[in-house]
Amino acid sequence: MTLDFSRPHPTTLVALRAGREVGRWTWEVLDGATAVVSLTRFDTAAVETELARTAVEVFREEGYRYVQLPIHEEATDANHLIAVGFRNLTTLTEYRRSSTAAPPPRPLPAGLRLEPIGDLNDDELSRLWHATLIGTLDCPELNACRGPTGLPAGFADPRIEQPETAFAVRMHGESVGLIIGAVHSDESFAAILYLGVIPAVRRIGAATALLSHFLSSTRVASALGCTVTVDVRNVPARRLYERNRFRPCGSYRISVWINSSAT
Repeated sequence: MTLDFSRPHPTTLVALRAGREVGRWTWEVLDGATAVVSLTRFDTAAVETELARTAVEVFREEGYRYVQLPIHEEATDANHLIAVGFRNLTTLTEYRRSSTAAPPPRPLPAGLRLEPIGDLNDDELSRLWHATLIGTLDCPELNACRGPTGLPAGFADPRIEQPETAFAVRMHGESVGLIIGAVHSDESFAAILYLGVIPAVRRIGAATALLSHFLSSTRVASALGCTVTVDVRNVPARRLYERNRFRPCGSYRISVWINSSAT
């Protein structure tokens, strides 16, 4: 019996057989043009393949630049994803840091100054975001198709949403790095959504200073801990977090579909 498909929500695709739900994909839109799949559910491998194929058609019609799909260890193989255009990208390591008494902020290296990210206008934030991606080791394959900020829609403008967990760093009047985080609604855990500095200030302590001040901010320091996810290939970032008492707590693979006509 053939499958029917419905879109009960703009970011949900449901597979139906004789009116009964037999599969579902749900995703979160990032900065209007990319997405992360947050749920896949299906009855059989055949449904899984057809659901993936139809989802890709939706992504293409919506004009998404790329779509990420986390694959956890208990999942089956990803051959059905590869068949419809996804490719295995990398493995992400999840880090967690317990936080009952955060250390005081480290002194800023000479010439650097921290400021709230709210001091940046839209153009400055977009330029800074893309400048920090130059030479990045965190999923560099996606650089050509990233959007203006690449942050989850709920935190697309941290200057408004949670300004106390977002900082930029300047050197000689120019913005050279930023950190953007969030505290979960129940205040239990903080999360680092993005930390990056431009190539010229790497290895002089700019990233360490941003991380230190983020961890010492009032809301983050009062949370039970902080989490961050890092590409396993990004050794400098992993060392930075490990020096600051973050410890690995899990990992998962990332599969990605890239819309070649939108890059």
